[in-house]
Amino acid sequence: MPPTKPKTKITEFHVLADGLTAVFVRWLDNADPMTADSYVAQRPTRDAPWTNLAPTPFSTPGVVDAAAHPVPGGFVFDTDGGLSVTHGSFTTGFDTPTRLAIDSGGYDGLPFVSSDGCELFFVSDRDGSFHIYRAAVLAP
Repeated sequence: MPPTKPKTKITEFHVLADGLTAVFVRWLDNADPMTADSYVAQRPTRDAPWTNLAPTPFSTPGVVDAAAHPVPGGFVFDTDGGLSVTHGSFTTGFDTPTRLAIDSGGYDGLPFVSSDGCELFFVSDRDGSFHIYRAAVLAP
């Protein structure tokens, strides 16, 4: 029997403020093991199609890293069941990601930053079931 082609699914699509760069998660649902990596796409103008699809510089091959969400000066993202932050830009490069201190020992993921950039919302199963939590965002 021929190998099954991985089924690709795109989730958590975020267009950055410039309208020319987007980050998203690319899932390979039937890959073994299942993988999810954060990707970046760019376009030269707001009405042009998205091109130059590539893994984000802070994506780690073989590690499920997903749900990259822009924060002032960088990104917060879900990596292997916890939350990490990296600072920089796609033009200047990014620093080494740092695991956030809110790690609960359970799953902490699906980060979302408020429109004013002051609060981080995320999902956690720290008490045995999933709930939404909130944390203050501190300046880098």
